[in-house]
Amino acid sequence: MKQIKPGGFGPAEPQRTSWRLFEEARVYPELHLSTLEVRLWRELRRLQDCLAVKFPREMIREGDRMQHMEFPGLVIKGQDANSFCIKAGGCSKLFLFDALNKRPGKVLREIISLWREYGLKDQINQSDILRKLV
Repeated sequence: MKQIKPGGFGPAEPQRTSWRLFEEARVYPELHLSTLEVRLWRELRRLQDCLAVKFPREMIREGDRMQHMEFPGLVIKGQDANSFCIKAGGCSKLFLFDALNKRPGKVLREIISLWREYGLKDQINQSDILRKLV
């Protein structure tokens, strides 16, 4: 049986999550991502493992929002319920979750392009990225 590591966090009260997310999660905070945060997390995790997911307090409540997710060379910071900011190297850009929901390919290509250019440099080959997204 797979174990989910606490990752420095725990439940403040009884929590709910989907079975699919329960099967995919490696650390406890991943269980508390919103639907669109999960979509972003899954797509980016296909390229590099997620290093950390941070919440505002160690004992996570059901209404708590993600502060940020970290990947090698990339940080995704939750701004509010409607937007998130990508930081790769010295570059940052604001995105709307609505745009991710309506045009995921376009948003993800832009994020990966910034990640490759400013965060990972030569660690990821552009053709490999496009092949994984198709």
